[in-house]
Amino acid sequence: QPGKIASHVAMIKPAKYPKALFVSDGVVNDQPDFAAKLAIVQNAIDLAHLVGVTKPKVAVLSAVEVVYSQMPVTMEAAVLAKMGDRGQIAGAFVDGPLSVDCAVDLLAAESKGIKKSEVAGDADILIAPNTATAHGMYEAMQFYGDCQVGGIVVGGLVPFALSFPSDSVNTRFHSILLAVMASV
Repeated sequence: QPGKIASHVAMIKPAKYPKALFVSDGVVNDQPDFAAKLAIVQNAIDLAHLVGVTKPKVAVLSAVEVVYSQMPVTMEAAVLAKMGDRGQIAGAFVDGPLSVDCAVDLLAAESKGIKKSEVAGDADILIAPNTATAHGMYEAMQFYGDCQVGGIVVGGLVPFALSFPSDSVNTRFHSILLAVMASV
């Protein structure tokens, strides 16, 4: 679609997390620049809306929870969070930089000094800094996390299921189901 980019979004239901998590982008955009990352965030938000998450909580991930000039992904995460605060990213709460533990565990966030966040400890969407991080999370959750997993490519004319040779039959089924849900 004009003005959009394609990105991969995985929907993952961990056994030990109270809701589904969306993880992006584990396939399409290897080292996204800021404009691509903004589009990746919006694609994930749009998909979350389509499957019934009305105001998703977006965690822009980094290895640390503070902004360091030596780590550009922390600065990008902070800018995305500020854009969310100002309504430039609509339909979601956005916070970052957040490490994975702070994104999904409130005690971890509080122990690291994060006290005022709509997202920390309760994320719906995890935006990884690159494909290596997102794809690693996808595979780790699929193979070792006792999770239901499915992934699709969004941002084009139609969403489509994307599977990997190592995906289980259930993962392939969930990917197809997610693509159908996103097409309605």
